[in-house]
Amino acid sequence: MKILLLSHLADSISNQIFLDFISTYKDKGIEVQALHVNPSKHHLLLNTSDQSFSKDVDLVFIRMGSSAPVGLLEYIRYFEQKGIPCMNSLKSIILCRDKSSTYLTLANKGVKIPRSILASSQSYDSNHIEKELGGYPFVIKIPISTKGDGVFLITSQEKLSETVNGFKTQTSVFIAQKFIEESRGRDFRALVMNGEFLGAVQRTGKPGEFRSNIDLGGSARFVEVSDEVKELAILASKALGAYFTGVDILESHDSYVVCEVNCSPGLQ
Repeated sequence: MKILLLSHLADSISNQIFLDFISTYKDKGIEVQALHVNPSKHHLLLNTSDQSFSKDVDLVFIRMGSSAPVGLLEYIRYFEQKGIPCMNSLKSIILCRDKSSTYLTLANKGVKIPRSILASSQSYDSNHIEKELGGYPFVIKIPISTKGDGVFLITSQEKLSETVNGFKTQTSVFIAQKFIEESRGRDFRALVMNGEFLGAVQRTGKPGEFRSNIDLGGSARFVEVSDEVKELAILASKALGAYFTGVDILESHDSYVVCEVNCSPGLQ
């Protein structure tokens, strides 16, 4: 069996962890190979169904998160149209990449999320947003962003205007979301594979940081979580049709809510 790791990040620690893990099954006839797609070096030929990198591939494991150029997703479409299983599917990756699509899908499938509003970057009603989210502070997010970038804590109308003006040339919309004070600077990252809970860590942001991302200086430790957290993580992953996810969960005063779902979660 030949497994292909498809990614746009050649120096990713998580990619190397995956490759090292699969390599331990070499004696069972499982071969793993990496294809790190660089837009300036790789070209997808559109007039042929036979690409050299797909020869004898039985399964493709996708590691392309929100930072991947959207054009590279066509590689996933190529493999799927060849009938080669991809984990995750193109559909689920597209849903996970765009937070507005993620939240809308989760809400429609009955998965708990913080109260959220999709607003125009060019024209929005700050008074309406403030009222709907129960006042300041609240969080705003750029729909396609990763590693905590594009996530801002808004403490006043002036801060809202300043922040939106800073990114409105990058995106036509933003997400305004109720801030869960009880989870300031911390969350649970739960890993789910094929509808089964694998384990969880509690992430804690550096002092003074409201975000818990490791890339922003946070830390993580393995923890046991309640059945409610496990079930919520599984439900979120299934709602997006994903095979492998990292589900970020916040604890409020009366329940747990899904903060984000990552189809290419860090493994380090």
